[in-house]
Amino acid sequence: MLRSNIVPAADGKWKLFNIVQDIRETTDISKEHPDILNKMVSAYDKWAQKVGIIVPEYSEEQKKGYNAMPGKSNQTEQPSGLPIEQ
Repeated sequence: MLRSNIVPAADGKWKLFNIVQDIRETTDISKEHPDILNKMVSAYDKWAQKVGIIVPEYSEEQKKGYNAMPGKSNQTEQPSGLPIEQ
């Protein structure tokens, strides 16, 4: 079974994974199967237009993970509920 990202990753690129052989989704196979990736992206684009998805625009700084850097997030607690040390 092949799966693409739900939406493009933070780098703005779609990726394609074989989740049967690579359950952790560590190996992007989009270059080996561009036809499959294009078909999946096209299906997503049609669906997104139908339901009115607005694709966010990211700056180059955001694409590089700027918001994930320590001290650059507005997140105050971890998923565990523990506070994040600032």
